[in-house]
Amino acid sequence: MSEQLLSASQIPATLWARRTRPTLNEQHLLILPPLLREAYESLIDDLGLRNDAEDASPTDDGPQGGISESATRRHFGHNFSGSCARIQLVMLDPLDEFKTTRDLFVQLFAGGHLLLLDIPCGAGAASATLLALAAELRANGIVPRIPLRVDIVGGDISPPARKIKRELMRKLKPRLKSVGITATSKIVDWDIQDADKTSELVSIWITKYRPRADAAILALNFSGFLSNKIKECKDRIREILRYGRSKNANVVWIEPATNAAIKELFPGLKEYVFKNLGSLKCRWNESPRRAECRVSHPIKQTNEFTARACAMHLGCTGD
Repeated sequence: MSEQLLSASQIPATLWARRTRPTLNEQHLLILPPLLREAYESLIDDLGLRNDAEDASPTDDGPQGGISESATRRHFGHNFSGSCARIQLVMLDPLDEFKTTRDLFVQLFAGGHLLLLDIPCGAGAASATLLALAAELRANGIVPRIPLRVDIVGGDISPPARKIKRELMRKLKPRLKSVGITATSKIVDWDIQDADKTSELVSIWITKYRPRADAAILALNFSGFLSNKIKECKDRIREILRYGRSKNANVVWIEPATNAAIKELFPGLKEYVFKNLGSLKCRWNESPRRAECRVSHPIKQTNEFTARACAMHLGCTGD
């Protein structure tokens, strides 16, 4: 096995803290990046959602976003941090369950130019978490502060969610610059069932590509809607992946570890979508991997919840 770019033991205590009184199965606690927690808490107060955000109930359960204003606000106040925790659990891989994602994260966010397609972007959990993780690793001297430009294209069907994502990115951008990260974001109206909107989305993403740039596609929390619609939407998903393949993109698909994801979504993707994609291959023998851990509540630090994630990683083989 080749040497890892970043080992689990190098993850700072600001993100993965050893408990002072560990139990057999709970020796560490996942902590969301300080930059993300600060921006989230600020936006929570702007939206008047502190009571929802301080709810001690598990924030990894419940609605996965929503189209309406009320559903979106409920998700952002109560479940957004669970989405962020799943991203962090998979991409930093402190439990060494996913194997390839931590090195991928370092490669993508070490410096240069990254083109990120964030679908469905919702209120911004995926891109915000990745940017804040990169900022924290840089702040701790674990990743060098080589200038990094991240151009994000996000697509989502919910206008209220897109509005929250824009505001969250607005709060993050000036703080990211202090560690050498310049982030831009283009957020568009997108429905996976709409062929024209899908073509428009990937066209916008591709037009931002520059020579020597890295490209990545991050799919998050699709299973609540897509698990029983894969055959109906397979052509649009394959179009996105073919565009990704043309730019040697890595694809990371992250879901809550529910039956909808494990028994329906991922098997459906394997059967109807992942075949005949040429050099774009599943890295893990076409099977999702799973992990779970306890997470410190982003608002009430004395509270905890459990994050449960399952994921797949696809990358170009160079064949």
